[in-house]
Amino acid sequence: MLLTTVLALFCSAVIIYLALEKFETIKLAHHFPGPRSFPIIGNAWYFLKPEERLRNMIRLQKEFGNRVLLSGGSLKGMSLFHPDDVQKILTSKEINKSSFYDLLFSGWLGTSLFYAKGIT
Repeated sequence: MLLTTVLALFCSAVIIYLALEKFETIKLAHHFPGPRSFPIIGNAWYFLKPEERLRNMIRLQKEFGNRVLLSGGSLKGMSLFHPDDVQKILTSKEINKSSFYDLLFSGWLGTSLFYAKGIT
């Protein structure tokens, strides 16, 4: 009985910690502009047709500026259009591209400098 109680408290603490961490990320993300986001699919519907992805990205940049918040499901991502922002990311040694990045760019960029996974 004691083991069950301790295990339940531990699991509850982990769930609360993860929920608070996710809430902080969501709260921070609301500081950036982006297209309307729907529950579950987010704004991934902008990128469903591969032939329209680049056109939609250009439209989002014109409408929302050089930093655009994107989401798909529980994932949030930032598209950067200003060269200084892009340079900071490309010169960082801490690059971890998400699966959302794969969804957006793998189809039309293929294997290129921007899509390289780096040395593992």
